[in-house]
Amino acid sequence: MDKVDECNILYILKKLNTMTFVVFSDDLTGASGIASLIGNNSVTVPFYNIGRIDLKKYDCVSIDMETRDSKPNYSEELLNKLISRFKDMTIAFRIDSTLRGNIKEYLTVLSEFKKIIITDTIPEYKRFTRNGFTIMGNSKMDINKIIPDKPANKIMIMDSEKYSDLKKIAFKCISENYMPVDSGILIKLYFEKSVINK
Repeated sequence: MDKVDECNILYILKKLNTMTFVVFSDDLTGASGIASLIGNNSVTVPFYNIGRIDLKKYDCVSIDMETRDSKPNYSEELLNKLISRFKDMTIAFRIDSTLRGNIKEYLTVLSEFKKIIITDTIPEYKRFTRNGFTIMGNSKMDINKIIPDKPANKIMIMDSEKYSDLKKIAFKCISENYMPVDSGILIKLYFEKSVINK
């Protein structure tokens, strides 16, 4: 596994007094996983308990929407409400690496809020993204099938295979104001680079 960055992200966040990062996920496994990737001063919370925590105490708030098996319309409506609440914070969305869930509906909502870069790469698992497909061994899934038609021009699928590719995409997200959408590693790198470049 490549070393992502030498600096301690939590120390830098506290020193710079940066705004809380918010990551949305459609299930508890994803929400907990991304909170663990970001660091110790992160919290995982179900969406209905958001009002019970002090967001300022955490560097990253990972929100479990609990919508993996929900109807598409409900998933879209809930994410709309959550985006409205957290629109002034730095936001990312964690998708399932096998593209389960109502991803098309999530992307519809997110793309109305911001331009999106989506990739689906986990170097440790030899999962990578190429020509609009997420590939792992003999398995190949078409990411284009989850891209909504209407705001498609605001969603960019980017090839990636190694950590170096993901680092470049993270920098592009920052420099060109894209929201990262992936299964976790791009989001981690995006947050780290966001802090370093402030």
